[in-house]
Amino acid sequence: MVHVNRIKAAVIATGLSRLKAALNAFTLPLESYPSVSAARTAVNQRLAAYYDERRAYDEVVRQANDAEFNHPKGADYDAAAMAAVQPWLTKIDARRTQLNCPAN
Repeated sequence: MVHVNRIKAAVIATGLSRLKAALNAFTLPLESYPSVSAARTAVNQRLAAYYDERRAYDEVVRQANDAEFNHPKGADYDAAAMAAVQPWLTKIDARRTQLNCPAN
């Protein structure tokens, strides 16, 4: 779930708003154009903009997926986490022994 939330946050933060804007700009009232041909040209221009934004959005999703795929694997992460806290655990154990504290 953590991975999904991070991917979702990255995608929403960087890509979704631009794609949404491109989709919202797609509404074309036909009466605003002098001819069907002019309306078709406007649609084609907006389609091009939409496809550009869709490609940009897909790239954001790909980058977020790649970042999560390259996240440390469980065992590697556990080993790194233990290596980071081991000096503290060693100090605590030494102090506990020095003070004759029970093991648990």
